[in-house]
Amino acid sequence: HLVEKTNEALWNSYGWSKTKMVDAWKQTIDAYAQAFPSQQLAVGVAKPVKFDNSFTIVQDVCTYAYNTYGSRFSVQGNWLAAKTQNTNPNYQFVQGYKHKTKIGFQMLWGYTNDGGSRLGGSFRNSINKGIDVNATYLEIYRADILNNGLAQDIEHAHKKLK
Repeated sequence: HLVEKTNEALWNSYGWSKTKMVDAWKQTIDAYAQAFPSQQLAVGVAKPVKFDNSFTIVQDVCTYAYNTYGSRFSVQGNWLAAKTQNTNPNYQFVQGYKHKTKIGFQMLWGYTNDGGSRLGGSFRNSINKGIDVNATYLEIYRADILNNGLAQDIEHAHKKLK
């Protein structure tokens, strides 16, 4: 995540441009691919800055990574929740890769911490939002894994992700 994502003046003072951002990501992806030649490369799907239509950066970066590294590339959303709408641009973007490569998610928030209020629904429904787009892995908070009340949901995720 980038700092000062809403501070357009600051980013402009650094010489910000979409092209520079995409080129920096390409260099970073290539460096990781070279340093870790047998590891999966995941790109988090989110707007890098919030003061313009910067989602095209994510699209360009993911297109490059997929075209260059194929199935070694995966997309990841770090915002999975029951409240994630099917019309959410991030969710739709990830869904576009569901038959191409691996998809992963991190839960937006731990269910155990607040009873699901930040997830906007049940833990199971949050899990199912990821399963619905063929997720191959889920990052679930430790407190939720240790919560015996969520054991059936964790088992459900385990079976569906196999």
